[in-house]
Amino acid sequence: MAQKTNDITKIYEKHYNDPKMLAPKRNQAEYFVAKTKLNPPKNIKVFEPGCGIGILGFYLKNKFKVDVYGMELSKTAIKKAKINGIKIKKGNLNNRWPYKSNSFDYVVSSQVIEHILDTDNFIKESKRILKKDVGAKLIL
Repeated sequence: MAQKTNDITKIYEKHYNDPKMLAPKRNQAEYFVAKTKLNPPKNIKVFEPGCGIGILGFYLKNKFKVDVYGMELSKTAIKKAKINGIKIKKGNLNNRWPYKSNSFDYVVSSQVIEHILDTDNFIKESKRILKKDVGAKLIL
């Protein structure tokens, strides 16, 4: 698994150093929000696993006034996500996530799960970090 992680990290570093990735692609975020009918209440905590440079998180943060947290493998993506206002940690989505249980109101992920080696772990970790109340949502 460690070798696969290193290979994946190299691929994402190259991807996030591509100049076309510098500017947030707002249309992608708008489309995702419209398609999923996402309309979170203000001031909730949203976690976006595999947030990349924070395109979706930036949009959610500004449109809905929510706190957005993320996790990403790429150091380059992490730097750019921080610029976009994402509270981000470095981590591998195939392992245990570095967040406490019952921490987030929403887990929102777009175009990520198909890149995950251990999708069972992805769902398990999403469930673990979601708050255990009626309003908690997992949106993939």
